[in-house]
Amino acid sequence: MLANAFRQRFEIAYWITVLIGLIGLSRLALGVHYLTGIVSGFLVGGFWLLGFVVAECMRPASISRTLCTQLMWWIMKNRSFDKRLIFALNGLGVAWQRESSFRIQVGMAGCAIAVLVVLRPPLVWWAVVVISIALVLATELVNSAFEALVDHLHPEVHPEIRVIKDMVAGSVLFAAAGAGVVGLLMLASWYWD
Repeated sequence: MLANAFRQRFEIAYWITVLIGLIGLSRLALGVHYLTGIVSGFLVGGFWLLGFVVAECMRPASISRTLCTQLMWWIMKNRSFDKRLIFALNGLGVAWQRESSFRIQVGMAGCAIAVLVVLRPPLVWWAVVVISIALVLATELVNSAFEALVDHLHPEVHPEIRVIKDMVAGSVLFAAAGAGVVGLLMLASWYWD
């Protein structure tokens, strides 16, 4: 029964997403909006949607919470793309709930997008900044997953485990520093032009 309810909800969400994408493409094809405006609108809308989905799944007295729990059980390996996508979105929701550093980095990514919207740099800067944001967030997700796995497998304090976790955390620092340099270079190019 829950599987049918999920399938119906997913099909509705899928076709709404297709419709939204086609509307965005039509705006571009008709020349009434720039690509950057459409992409930023999709990103802002996507973050809002993600926030509402996570909030709905975290409500304690929600029927949807039962559905979210059922989703975690139902989605396994060798499933179709749409099912694995839900699994990935669930992972993002868990990271949002558990990891304050992930929430901070998402907030900083939102600020970076806002700076792009205000400054309106060339499209190449949009691409570089968005790739930098994706790299930082992906590295943080890998770091969080790795730390959770290591803590689960080896809950005792061990010097070698600490070194391994520090090395993975260093990768996040490295990615964030690279994104910071990209941001400074973009601001410098905007200032000197």
